[in-house]
Amino acid sequence: MATLAQYADGYDPAARGGLKILLVNPIYGGSLPAAHHAARALRALGHQVIPFESERLAAAMDFGKEFIFNQSRRAFHAGLTSLLSQAVELRARETRPDMILALAQAPLLPETMKRIEARGIPTAFWFVEDYRVLPYWRDSAPAASYFFGIQTDNFAAELARAGVTRYAYLPTCAEPSVHRPMELTPAEREEFGSPLSFVGAGYYNRQIFFKGLTDFPFRIWGSDWPFPSPLVPFIQRGGARIDTETTVKIFNASAVNLNLHSSTTCDGVVPDGDFVNPRTFELAACGAFQLVDRRALLPELFDEGELETFGCLDEAREKISRFLADPEERRQVAGRGMARVLAEHTYEHRMAELVALMTGTFPHLAERIRQRADQRDEIMADLDRHPGLAGLLATLPDQRWFTLNDVLGTIVTGQGKLSRAEKLFLMLQNVEVLWEKIPE
Repeated sequence: MATLAQYADGYDPAARGGLKILLVNPIYGGSLPAAHHAARALRALGHQVIPFESERLAAAMDFGKEFIFNQSRRAFHAGLTSLLSQAVELRARETRPDMILALAQAPLLPETMKRIEARGIPTAFWFVEDYRVLPYWRDSAPAASYFFGIQTDNFAAELARAGVTRYAYLPTCAEPSVHRPMELTPAEREEFGSPLSFVGAGYYNRQIFFKGLTDFPFRIWGSDWPFPSPLVPFIQRGGARIDTETTVKIFNASAVNLNLHSSTTCDGVVPDGDFVNPRTFELAACGAFQLVDRRALLPELFDEGELETFGCLDEAREKISRFLADPEERRQVAGRGMARVLAEHTYEHRMAELVALMTGTFPHLAERIRQRADQRDEIMADLDRHPGLAGLLATLPDQRWFTLNDVLGTIVTGQGKLSRAEKLFLMLQNVEVLWEKIPE
């Protein structure tokens, strides 16, 4: 109930945009694309995003793998993480954001989060991982101002035992500008399509489960599959990693997309699986038909008939055969799933909820949004006295706070004479602010 009240309190101010958010990306991994999608969504919602691009040091992290001893590698990686965490703090002191958003695996240490919060900057941490597999949340969650995760009851209870008082369930989602229906050429359908396909890493349970599907026309895409293996004839591109654009083409070209949540211990379907992986939403957003293993939290996100599920190998085989023979039913199910994702499960939906909870919990964030909205209204009300400025600002979104970069983005150079207002704004981008020291 407290979470609902916080969301209600924060929804109205958050809907107007206007926060300055420092977004800390992970160095690499599955949550890095999620960070990029979150940044785009926050900007679309009217917020200013300052990206901390940790991924630019991915080569340094890879360099650490060249050490011979595990202890040396761990020490190097810990040192690099500490360095990046200090850099986040320096960036926060320079840019003075209203809040910080970090995603799972971001190089933001607990002690850094505490120091940043002491400066009046709350930190939101979105843990898009399985808490049972990656336990570093035990350190990160108590240090974050607000902790978000993709699991509910059991995880919430564990967090409460760890002293975490601010936790909200925020499931994964899709980015419709990336995960979308595509018109493929005949050559692309030949290259990427198949009656049955899977895209993902070769986790143990998938290796075991997929051996029971080798009598189907099956293509497996992705890395970390064992060689030799009975699955080798089905593995595409020698087990190379598959980029996002190619993945979306595979989704669109395949008749039945298999989606089996990963496990390092189970032989097939995880019996107590709860969270729903991003692939479920991404496939649906593409308008692709999928068979996904049953998950405890899936019925809260999709209604029956919006995707198809299975609980064991025999059921998966039966449904693969059934839906390969019924393209019209595949089309209808996929269409309903896509409609659900676009209506409720995009990054804009998730970021709107996250920001609403933050503004409802930390009143000074809502107040800053109101102040900036008032400033914008004052500027727009005074435009009659500045006709050149009025024309320049007329293209900006209504009722949204704007920054210098937003205004500069409306100026087109090299196409005719610039107005006086345009020249002034172009001059402003070259003004440097000099500090004697980093702001405290």
